[in-house]
Amino acid sequence: MNETRGSGKQRPAVGSHGSYSLWSELMMPFRAYVGLRPVAWLIALLLAVGPAVAQQGASAPRPLRLVDYYDLVGIGGLAVAPDASRVVFTRTDIDAEEDTRTTSIWSVAPDGTDLHQIVVAGSSPRFAPDGSSLAYLHERQVWLLSFGGGEPWRLTGLPGGVSSFDWAPDSRRLVLVSQEAVEAMAPLLPEEQRADLRDPAVVAAPVELAPLDAGEWTPAEPLAPTAEGEAGDGDSEDSETVEVVSGDDAGYPVGAWIEPAAEDAESRRPVPAVITRLQFKADGSGYVGSRPRHLFVVEVPVAAQLVAARRITGGDSTDASPRWSPDGRWIAFASNRTVEPDTNNNSDVWLVAPAGGRVLRVTISEGDDGSPRWSPDSRHLAYRHVPRDPPVYANARLRLVALNSPPPDSGGDAQLEVGLPVDLTAALDRPLASGVSWAEDRASIYVTLQDRGMVSLVQVSTGLSRLASGDRRRRRTAPNTPAGTAAAVVAGPRAVAGFAVMPGGRQAVAVLSGGTAPPELYRLAMGPRPGSVPMRDPAGHVSPTSVPPRAELHALTRLNAGWRTRVQLAEPEPLRFHSSDDVLVEGWLLRPPGYQDGLRYPLIVRIHGGPVSQFTWGFSWERQWLAAQGYAVLYLNPRGSSGYGEEFARSLWADWGGPDFDDILAGVDHLVARGIAHPDRVGVGGWSYGGILTNYMITKSQRFAAAISGASETDYFSSYGTDDLQRWWEDELGLPYEAESRALYARLSPIHAVDQIETPTLFMVGEEDFRVPASQSEQMYTQLRRRMVDGGPQTGLIVYPGESHGISKPSFVIDRWLRYKAWYDLYLKNDADADPFFGLRAW
Repeated sequence: MNETRGSGKQRPAVGSHGSYSLWSELMMPFRAYVGLRPVAWLIALLLAVGPAVAQQGASAPRPLRLVDYYDLVGIGGLAVAPDASRVVFTRTDIDAEEDTRTTSIWSVAPDGTDLHQIVVAGSSPRFAPDGSSLAYLHERQVWLLSFGGGEPWRLTGLPGGVSSFDWAPDSRRLVLVSQEAVEAMAPLLPEEQRADLRDPAVVAAPVELAPLDAGEWTPAEPLAPTAEGEAGDGDSEDSETVEVVSGDDAGYPVGAWIEPAAEDAESRRPVPAVITRLQFKADGSGYVGSRPRHLFVVEVPVAAQLVAARRITGGDSTDASPRWSPDGRWIAFASNRTVEPDTNNNSDVWLVAPAGGRVLRVTISEGDDGSPRWSPDSRHLAYRHVPRDPPVYANARLRLVALNSPPPDSGGDAQLEVGLPVDLTAALDRPLASGVSWAEDRASIYVTLQDRGMVSLVQVSTGLSRLASGDRRRRRTAPNTPAGTAAAVVAGPRAVAGFAVMPGGRQAVAVLSGGTAPPELYRLAMGPRPGSVPMRDPAGHVSPTSVPPRAELHALTRLNAGWRTRVQLAEPEPLRFHSSDDVLVEGWLLRPPGYQDGLRYPLIVRIHGGPVSQFTWGFSWERQWLAAQGYAVLYLNPRGSSGYGEEFARSLWADWGGPDFDDILAGVDHLVARGIAHPDRVGVGGWSYGGILTNYMITKSQRFAAAISGASETDYFSSYGTDDLQRWWEDELGLPYEAESRALYARLSPIHAVDQIETPTLFMVGEEDFRVPASQSEQMYTQLRRRMVDGGPQTGLIVYPGESHGISKPSFVIDRWLRYKAWYDLYLKNDADADPFFGLRAW
């Protein structure tokens, strides 16, 4: 069982390596003064010892050190120039001196040459369709970089900022998403300039429209329309009269021009949070208030200048994910326009004309429809659909509908015809990850899927006849593969973090990482169309998709190659074993550097968040660093995880800490039986749901010698209304004020079993965590700390100021990992010098 802290210094546990002593000595000065000086001293210390450590490992790879973390580069935000001449991406670095992360925009040629920075600070880059300029976000506004020369310049000054945008096909306009802000109400357009504000009728149900040139479609069952009145958007029915509403929650009227906001001290002064809505909190945003986000359109001027923005949607609902149709007639977007949107996830896809006015409804499902993407000929929309049943645990799917839309200026009698939706990925029984991109011939769509620990780039057939090359409207009658046929383009022991298809459709660029390969940017051939070759991952599992021969990858960047060549990383070893009820569970093992067969090692079990998510083959600094400290590291995808089908995920429904608890214990038993893990030196920990499951592991078992519970829920009844997860609680456990549900809340809450804990447990949380409020960790800590007075297990609480659910400040990230190591060293290695409180323990 648990080992107590000794009075003298103990030798490292069996299996630890000599570099542990070096690191302990390096950390001794920090332990002496960290309580008296800012945490920035930690960064200074790491950077000071970095050169010495690097010199030591110049001749041979050495174990990973925290100093290497400051050299890790993040890559994302891909965009390809319309002429395929360059690829741009975002690069995120750690600024040790400022204790923050900086994101810049870089450019590289498709052959990997000419790598250089083009924007010092920015994100979300997108090329204009004509390739003349690049738009991006910086300080919540849109900026432009012209490739004709000159410096980047700010285009927008919306007082509510800009969260996302999309280019018009003419490269002269952009559609923006911005939050309503009443501080800078602007006048309406003059009457003579509002003649184009037409008012097309809203369509509440799809019609029996055959998909255009669909080939052999297998339509899904028709979806019942929602009740009359649920589709209202709140705009005036009279297109000639737009009323300005006054009051705290008043928004800009449709058609209003919003002038750039002045930046002054008055506009930044704190004001009270006025709360009248149900979902009033959001992690990372705080109190969200009642002002919705709407769509605005801006014109791109000839010369650099701030421009006014014209609002084109209205109402009380929030609009998101706008996409301009390739023919320029419509903007598709997602919005939940039900009467009480805070009580459901029923978002739909809508259309609005670029000039604004009434919106047309495309989807009517009771699930979450969003992220619309136009086909190249503007006749179909693909979108992300999450079914209403099962709530929370359903796979995100790719759906497709055919459209016959009237011209925006056709008048109020025009009708939108929408075909029946077709589920393209339902048969795969795997969730979409992120990213959807049409092939230029519209015969297939590229998506990323979660599949058994992989995040794969997959090609899915649309069932549509192919467009002739170079013509987005003319169609060829050549038959296509049936709709929903899928093939993996990139799969296997890696994770695709983002991708972009290059013009012509023969190649793509993607950000890939692997177990020992930090993220880099690669170019790859798209390969043949979907076929029937079984795909197997390194553990021998057959994927529900099919795959062409292995894609040939060409590295375009080597931004992480420098430190990677200096260090020794642990190769993930895939595991398969049966849980208590014979369910097959998968995961990975990292062996520490210098691992020797026949020796048993202290084991750390890491648990992922979610619970509907998955550990992947992708690179993890945290797990690699723990392995480098002399630990075997086990990470699993227990029941509730995504990537293994809806049934596997849904088995956790209203039974948290049930089947997943069994799966974690089975994984520990598997490694103990193989002679790898020491049975009395097993630690457990995780963040978010990983912390929640950690609480179950220690309240239901005494197998663990140490635990770290990060950002966890502990009392579910008191969580409701203090976190931002009300809909989740209601969907899975019911309303907390109803007697039957209240009993379920109480039965599942780990806090009611604190008296069963015998494991030393450290709690950690961000002070401003609105996803899992700090009060949850405080309650669990306080009750366990009270037990400690009477001889109960050791405990502690670490709260990170200013941090939300995810700890992001670099020094706090390092601080958290050092405390992980100290806590585990103390109880798994019996290291009396390990101090997770850095000398600040009160008694």
